[in-house]
Amino acid sequence: MAIYALLDAQEIFLKNKRIIMNHRLSKIKDKQAALDALDYKTDRNLDRAQIQSLAQLNFINAKQNIIITGKTGTGKSYLAQALPIMLFITLIEFIIYELLHFLKRYDSQG
Repeated sequence: MAIYALLDAQEIFLKNKRIIMNHRLSKIKDKQAALDALDYKTDRNLDRAQIQSLAQLNFINAKQNIIITGKTGTGKSYLAQALPIMLFITLIEFIIYELLHFLKRYDSQG
């Protein structure tokens, strides 16, 4: 039973390592870009509801593309950098959840 636990732990560790490495190697210039730091000034014409909808990342499961358009200075590049970072964070949170669930299962068996 312990060998399976070790293999599960290794798989979770490798997934997490892969996600972190992909984030480091990504060509995202502003690796600190975050959707919650987005400036919603009226002259930018950003729709808060639409941004929050994008933040849920449902377009990925639906296999949809997104096109970001707008005038200079409206935050297109920032948004394009913040969305993949949101994905990295979501994946890491999922792996942490998996790890905690695994540890709880292993502890109850142990």
